[in-house]
Formats: sequence, structure tokens, C-alpha cells
Amino acid sequence: MGQMINVTVSRQTGDDQSAENLTYEVPYEEGMTVLMALEYLYQNYTVAYRHSCDIGLCTICMMRINGKPKMACKEILNEPQDLVIEPSRNHPVLRDLACDFDKKQKG
Repeated sequence: MGQMINVTVSRQTGDDQSAENLTYEVPYEEGMTVLMALEYLYQNYTVAYRHSCDIGLCTICMMRINGKPKMACKEILNEPQDLVIEPSRNHPVLRDLACDFDKKQKG
């Protein structure tokens, strides 16, 4: 097996639920995007996230990656690095990393 990276994901069942951070090993490929890592997590651990255009136009894959708001489809990993991925702070969480972008966060 090739090189692995650790990806810590905020898991929760809804905005009113407390989040649990779980860490998973994901196979690293040079030049992979965070979206590719998320697809692996979805296929193997049913981590929920949203994406649409995969080219940075729709912003539906916006989330916090290592503490900064970024689009998962545009964030390229040029070298192996551990990741911490959390949902957007500005919108209610539907599940895990998937947010309702039609609504603003309360308070």
C-alpha cells in the first residue's frame, strides 16, 4: 500500500447535535484534491459532504480545511499532509460536512 494521510473529520447528525472528531487514514496520491480524499471517506465511511461542479464555480464544497474556509475541489495536496476538515461556520449543518447553504447560521 502507498503513503497514507490522516484526515480528521467533524461528524454529526445535524446542526443541533454535538460534533465528534474522527480520524481516518486516506491513501495519498500526488496532486490529489481534498475532494478526492472526501470521496474516499464517503465510499469507505459514509462521511457526508456536498459538491456539484468540481471546478470551483458553485462553492457548495466550501468547508474549513485546517482551520481556513476553502473549497475542497480547489484545495490541492502537493505533498502528504494531515488534514482537519470541518463544516462551514456560516450555515446550518445537515450531516457531517454537508451544510444547508440556503440558510444562514442562527445567532
